Amino acid sequence: MAGVGRLVPVLLVAVNGGSLPQASGLDALRAKGYVRTCADPANLPFSSAQEETPGFEVELARLIAHEIGVEARFHWICTWVKPFWPLRRREGEAGR
Repeated sequence: MAGVGRLVPVLLVAVNGGSLPQASGLDALRAKGYVRTCADPANLPFSSAQEETPGFEVELARLIAHEIGVEARFHWICTWVKPFWPLRRREGEAGR
């Protein structure tokens, strides 16, 4: 089990391509004050626009935003209608 502790940094470097995340990206998010996530408004258990049953992807996005210190905002996409159009228009944070 002791060898696992030494393997973790190697795996992180291998998965990350040998580079660490740029601080400027995180600084830019914090300066903006929010992170926008694309999600389906009616796709439980994954996501929901209903506050009482948000789904685990919405809860995870909120948790990550909280840890970064910003607000989580959502761009709702009905994936059963036109799933890729908003993504192609770069309406989520990943496209920016």
